[in-house]
Amino acid sequence: MHREVKSQFRERSSLMDPLEEDSALSKTGFAGWVNLFSVCLFFFNLATLYREYVNKGVIAGVDSMYHLMTSRPDLFWVWLTLFLATFGAVVIQKLVISGWRHGAALFTTFQLGYICLVLWLMVVSDFAVVPSSFLMIEGYIFMCKIHSYRMHNAVLQRALEAKGESGAIEATSKRDVRSTSPRDARSRSPRLRQRNVASADETPSKANGVVATSSTASQGVVSASAPAYPHNVTFSNWLYFLCVPTLVYEIEYPSRKNIRWLHVLEKVAVFFGLFLTLHLLTDVYIYPVLEASPSLDFVDAAFRITLPMITFNIIVFYMIFDLILNVMGELTLFADRRFYDDFWNCVNYDDWARRWNRPTHVFLYRHMYLHARDQWKLSPAKAQFVTFLVSALLHEAFILGFLRKFRPMLSLFQMLQPLLIWAGRRYLRSERIGNVFFWSSVVFSFPIWAVFYSKIYFADRLTAAT
Repeated sequence: MHREVKSQFRERSSLMDPLEEDSALSKTGFAGWVNLFSVCLFFFNLATLYREYVNKGVIAGVDSMYHLMTSRPDLFWVWLTLFLATFGAVVIQKLVISGWRHGAALFTTFQLGYICLVLWLMVVSDFAVVPSSFLMIEGYIFMCKIHSYRMHNAVLQRALEAKGESGAIEATSKRDVRSTSPRDARSRSPRLRQRNVASADETPSKANGVVATSSTASQGVVSASAPAYPHNVTFSNWLYFLCVPTLVYEIEYPSRKNIRWLHVLEKVAVFFGLFLTLHLLTDVYIYPVLEASPSLDFVDAAFRITLPMITFNIIVFYMIFDLILNVMGELTLFADRRFYDDFWNCVNYDDWARRWNRPTHVFLYRHMYLHARDQWKLSPAKAQFVTFLVSALLHEAFILGFLRKFRPMLSLFQMLQPLLIWAGRRYLRSERIGNVFFWSSVVFSFPIWAVFYSKIYFADRLTAAT
C-alpha cells in the first residue's frame, strides 16, 4: 500500500532573489542588507588584492587559479563519463517496458555499479580536494536522479497494469451479460479485438494522462502535451530531467513561458564576482591554515578560520542555491525556484534538515522516509532514523572520495542529530534561545570539521612526499 503524496512543485520564487518582485526579500524591504553585504564583499576583495600586492608583490589567487584550471584537464572527461553512464537508466527502463522479467534486479545492479564507478574514478584519478568535491557532488546528483527515475516509473507501470486489469474485468463482465449474436461475434473477431486492445493502451497517454501516486511519485493531472507512461521513457526526457534543478522525477513540472536572458546574465555576473571572493577567502585566509594544520594546535587553527569559514559557507550556499540552480531553472523554464526555506530561523536540526536544502529534503522524504513507513512499516521515529542514516552514509562517501580514508566522525555526529532534535524540542522552549544555540553549533562545527579532516589529509600528503 502506497501513501498518496501530492506534487510539491508549483510556481514560486526563491526567497532571497532580489530580481523577483514576489520574493520574500523584495516584499520585506530587507534588500538593503543584501546590498550592504555585497558592498562589504567588494571592498574585501579590493583590500585583499591590495594588501597581497603590497606585501608580496603578486596578485593574490592568480597562480592558484591558473593551477586549478590547467593542472587536470582530464576532469572534464571523468565528469563526461559519469554523465553518459546515467543514460543506462533509460536503457534498462526500456527493457522493463518490453517485458524484461528481471528489471528490478538489473536496476539495482546498475545503481550499485554506478556508485562503485563514482568511487573508483575518485580513487584512480587522484584529484585534489576541489575537483574531487565537484565530482562527488555531481555523482551524488546523478545517483539520486537515477533512483527517483526508477521508482517513479515503477509506480507508473503498476498503475498502468492495474488500470488495464480493471478495464479487462469490466469488459468481460459486460460481454458476459450480452446475448450472443452474429454482430457480437464479429465484434470479437481477432482483428477487432486487437484494435480494441490498442485503443485501451492509448487511453492513459491520450485521454486522461493521470499520473500514478505513491511514496515515490506525486499525484496530479498531466497536461495534454505531457507524455504519459511509457511514452515518457525517452533519452530526451531523461536529458531534460538531468538539467532541471531537482532530484525528484516527475513527468511534468510547472514551467514558465520564456527565458529571461537579462535575469540569467545578472546571475552569471554575480556568480563570477562571488567566485573571486570565494577564491581569495580560500587562497589567503583558509588554505594556508589548513595546509599547516598538522603542525598547529587544533584549537588555534579552528579559531583562525572561524570567521572566514562561515563566510565561505554562506557564499557557497548562495552561489549554489540562489545562482546556479536559478540559472538552471531559467534555462529549462522550471518554475519552482523554492530551493531553500528560511533556514536562518531554525531552532533545531530538524528545521535545518528540512529548510536549508529542499531538493535533497524532498528526495529523502519521498524515497527514504515514506518508503520506510509504507514498505517497511516502520514507525515515524525509526523512519526518521533510517533517513538520517542514509544521509550520513552519503556524506561519508563524499568525505571518502577525496580523503581516501574511512574516518566516520562526521557520520557519527549526524547520527546524533535525532537525539539533539529531541533534546531541543524538550528543553529549548524559547525560539530565540534555540536559534542562538543552533547557529552557535553551526559556526563552530564548520572550522572544527575542516581542521579535523585537514590534519588527516595534509599529514598523509606530507608522509607521501617524504
